[in-house]
Amino acid sequence: RIYARQLFDREKENLIQRLNVVNQDLDSRIEAVNSIALDIVISSEIKSNLNKENSLEVGRAKNIVNSILSKKFLSASNVLIDLSIIDMRNNTYSTRATYLLPSDFHLQDTDVFKIAETYNGALCWLDSNSIIDRYGGDSIFHSNHMEGLRAAALIKDYTQGQILGLLMVSLKEDSFSAIDYSNSKLKSVNMYMVSPTTRTILPVAGSSSTLNRDITSRIDTTKERDTIIMPDSDKTLVSYVKNTAMGWTLVSTIASANIARSFSYIIRTLIATIILSICSSILISWLSASLMMSGIDDLSKTMKLVEQG
Repeated sequence: RIYARQLFDREKENLIQRLNVVNQDLDSRIEAVNSIALDIVISSEIKSNLNKENSLEVGRAKNIVNSILSKKFLSASNVLIDLSIIDMRNNTYSTRATYLLPSDFHLQDTDVFKIAETYNGALCWLDSNSIIDRYGGDSIFHSNHMEGLRAAALIKDYTQGQILGLLMVSLKEDSFSAIDYSNSKLKSVNMYMVSPTTRTILPVAGSSSTLNRDITSRIDTTKERDTIIMPDSDKTLVSYVKNTAMGWTLVSTIASANIARSFSYIIRTLIATIILSICSSILISWLSASLMMSGIDDLSKTMKLVEQG
């Protein structure tokens, strides 16, 4: 029983290690998007073309900014849906999205702007984007609302201490679920990216689309990592780790019974090996004893012959 517990703990540690490997892979994928966003928000060419006043200047600026955004988009078109910018004069630039902003629209009053402001130019990943949801459209599928995972970052002129606009990123929603790690050890494990508010839950690597709310209520998204066993019928093992590139939490779940099955084979193999070893020892001992007795019999017969002669 003690040995079985040790095997369970060892298998649990192996699962946690595999979760860390997955997290590192997601880090690199997300960091690629963060890098694109950084290139955009620090671009002096983009900054110099924002907030133009007359229509001619705005038209020229749109051509320049849209061209830069399109090049950045193409570098990661496998995961991106759209890159958009709204400047402080409500001029819009994008690779796909269209915007119908009302005359009384003030970018700085939106919740997206206020959240991005706390990140001081870094890309923040959002549960949703009210600007796109209310005023955005899809230039490719005109009848459809543009879906996607949202992120945003402020564009600032640090020398003047001015905010010039807001970059908005839309990522394909299956960017994580479509990943295939091709690891048999992960087949019985479900993984999810969970936002800091736990309102948004994205399946990873083909996991089932839902994560039990009893589990999310137990996750402390402020922690770097933790492991808990849920008091449910499956005794679900929940491990989670902070994804630094995104600021969200990667969560894995697996029923304890599945872990038990994974090492039951080891136990059976070990028992079979022990039995085989015992049988081999008995056979070797019997053969040794038989040879020894045979040798003694031969010696005894020889001695008798000597005595008779």
